[in-house]
Amino acid sequence: LRRIARYARGSMRDAISLLDQLVAFAGKSPKTEDLERLLGTPPFSLLARILCALVDGNPSALADVYGEATTRVSPERLADELLFLVRDLLVLRLTSSQHLLRFFSESELRTLGNIEPRALTVLFANLLETRNRMRATAHPDLLFEVALMRAAHRGTIADLVRYIQQILLAENAQFHSAEVKPHHKAAAADADKASRIQLARHKKPDSLAA
Repeated sequence: LRRIARYARGSMRDAISLLDQLVAFAGKSPKTEDLERLLGTPPFSLLARILCALVDGNPSALADVYGEATTRVSPERLADELLFLVRDLLVLRLTSSQHLLRFFSESELRTLGNIEPRALTVLFANLLETRNRMRATAHPDLLFEVALMRAAHRGTIADLVRYIQQILLAENAQFHSAEVKPHHKAAAADADKASRIQLARHKKPDSLAA
């Protein structure tokens, strides 16, 4: 039922329709595998392994699981399911949405629930750009595979996020430094002016000295 709710994207009508189709397809005691075969979607375990390989920067593990996944579903369907999974995880991490929380089992959350939101954001942007480019090529399977391998080979997504954070911190420091310098100059000028006024007050006029 949790998986049906996820695929229905919150629509009660779609969920009931999907449940009816599943019962007609697999009988009164359907399993998760029956739902995946009915919809032509990859098993969640494969999606989780692909996502972990991407986040960890493990091209070897990614190659193995990608080959296994594409024997079951098309690259386009795999890309779509990864996009939805990353989106759901990102919104869940940012909002603690009870609606989305019901879509994931405890074991799924243990596996994927600790991925940093920044890492998910970077990954979502990369997947979305790749999915859009897949629509304009005669070889979407090759494009998707190479894009995933390139993303994993660059190092972990977490490392990339840390690198971006370092750049932002450095730019922040430069910005604040540029703001502070004029203030320092103004303060020094004010101090110098005050010093001259104080000196003038204590100095006797020449007429009095005579």
